Amino acid sequence: MYIDSVIAMSLAVIVLMIVMMVYLYRYANRHIDMDERKAKKRSDVDHAPLANNS
Repeated sequence: MYIDSVIAMSLAVIVLMIVMMVYLYRYANRHIDMDERKAKKRSDVDHAPLANNS
């Protein structure tokens, strides 16, 4: 019976790790997209005076 509980706990930990990996992957992608959009807006603002001077 002890071996069965060890196997069950191992499977539970593996499933939990996979779920957390998927969650963190989606969370990171969402925030990377937000950061890229902010960076694009900043770069547009930064380059606007250069475009006017030339």
